[in-house]
Amino acid sequence: MMAASSTTASEADRLFEILNAHSAHPTVLDAAGREFSDAVKDEVLVRVARMFDPPPHGALLNRLLFILTERNKPLVATAFIANLRSPLPEARQASLQGLEKLDHPALVPLALLSVRDDVDGVVAVACQILAAKAKGDPSIWGLLRSAYVSRIGRKEFYLSNSILEANGVAGAAAEK
Repeated sequence: MMAASSTTASEADRLFEILNAHSAHPTVLDAAGREFSDAVKDEVLVRVARMFDPPPHGALLNRLLFILTERNKPLVATAFIANLRSPLPEARQASLQGLEKLDHPALVPLALLSVRDDVDGVVAVACQILAAKAKGDPSIWGLLRSAYVSRIGRKEFYLSNSILEANGVAGAAAEK
């Protein structure tokens, strides 16, 4: 019994190193997703969800999808949700994108919270997620319109405002 958990821990260390590397080729990541057992993948996911100082970087969070299984989806979602308030903007952005790929049931409320982020890349991802949903929901549309109007002309929100303009929010804002 002791040897099995020691083996799992050392394999989890190895998988974590692959996922946490500065750069990793997609074929290496794909192979790692097939090579390691579900128990090892789960151990890595628990580690990432608990990482606090230093927080996981965006690339590590993006790579969690390579070790996704139907069973560990809740662990992956936990890691993403835990990092929506990361001090690293790329981690917040990766977390939103990951939740979208998981089709997480709380995606819309979490994206709504992220519209208030102070980094354009994060706001842009949130706006992109919400733009499609907003057309059928006046409350989401109204929030996006307010976000757009409050940031008109602010260069630091160029990307998110461009996304909103491309989705017709600018025209709707001008009408009001």
